[in-house]
Amino acid sequence: MSKDPNTKKINGSCSAIQVLFQKAQEICKSDQVVSSAEQLEELEQKVCDLTDQLQAIIIEERLQSSLDSEEVRETEADLVANLPWKLKNKGLRDVVITLRCGVTIVVRIPYYVGKKKHKPEAHVVKYKNERRIQKKYIFFVDFAGQSDLAVLLA
Repeated sequence: MSKDPNTKKINGSCSAIQVLFQKAQEICKSDQVVSSAEQLEELEQKVCDLTDQLQAIIIEERLQSSLDSEEVRETEADLVANLPWKLKNKGLRDVVITLRCGVTIVVRIPYYVGKKKHKPEAHVVKYKNERRIQKKYIFFVDFAGQSDLAVLLA
């Protein structure tokens, strides 16, 4: 068996699809007679849940394989290299995505942050024969893939 995490994920997706297929077959082979609106609603809900789960499995697998593709990796490296500031790769992070049907999926993407800069030297400010130290802190805030610069004065 391969130790490649992508192979494990694909095999996991296939087995999950097989389980859903078996559940669908059970519904199809069931000899239950639908004789009321409540029973029809219950049957419809079971089928809807199965299709939502199938949709989530397929989209999660395709999206993750696309994110892991060489083309996306090259685009990512080009973007990081051409930004005016330095970014540091902090490894993979889980990102939760909610699909239109309401089902959530999780994909792993590279997470970048602005490289830590040395703290600026403290500036001495005089107030009425009193010395106070003013420090400047710089933070990079990553929100939805966009880096913002926040400067706080203490």
